[in-house]
Amino acid sequence: MISKAQIKRIAALHQKKYRVAQNQFIVEGVKMVQEALNSNFKVLEVIGTEELISEIKFSNKVSAKTDDLKRLSALKTPPGILAVIEIPNKNETTNTNTPAFYLENINDPGNLGTILRTAYWFGVKEIYCSPQTVDLFNPKVVQATMGAIFHVNLIELELADFIHQCIQNQIIVFGADMEGINYQEVPSNKPIAIVMGSESSGLSDQANQLINYKISIPSKSNAESLNVAMAAGILMSRFA
Repeated sequence: MISKAQIKRIAALHQKKYRVAQNQFIVEGVKMVQEALNSNFKVLEVIGTEELISEIKFSNKVSAKTDDLKRLSALKTPPGILAVIEIPNKNETTNTNTPAFYLENINDPGNLGTILRTAYWFGVKEIYCSPQTVDLFNPKVVQATMGAIFHVNLIELELADFIHQCIQNQIIVFGADMEGINYQEVPSNKPIAIVMGSESSGLSDQANQLINYKISIPSKSNAESLNVAMAAGILMSRFA
């Protein structure tokens, strides 16, 4: 049975400073736990009800009562099982041939998680992001990825360094913007990179100065803007 000390330690992982200090994060739900166990990530412990952990093939399992699991969960309806996982050192590119997507200062956990989930669907192995983008291991981001966190590498890199890397590899850099050229007019058979701006302010001044061109998704209405995760999905569907 789980101890009070374990509850305190695991519950603390909902805060970034403790995730960084312990180099650990949490996933919740049977599907996410199984995804973790089947991945290359190091699962440290699985905590859950007797019924749920009995179905999990893993050595370090700890049973917990429903009330204790509520204290450990970041969800409104705790799924009854979670895993504590070591944060891997994945901040290195694998030099894939897929288009590069850069997320500049994305603040919403749900948006980041959805972008990673979409990237996994389209076979994009890597997503780059600015240091100011929301923490990948934020519980809301983790859950929104629906397991894609175990398959898509999120690489933190300053925008200027990313652009420099693209220039070295002769990759044209586009910035997603409502004033850009229609994305359907951009050839999909050439290596490109796309910078996606923040939800609230779009591309930064620095991005506008460094990108080669602007690219847009035309609207057929008077809507003010398109959700950044949705926009990323549309662009990935063409260029990935």
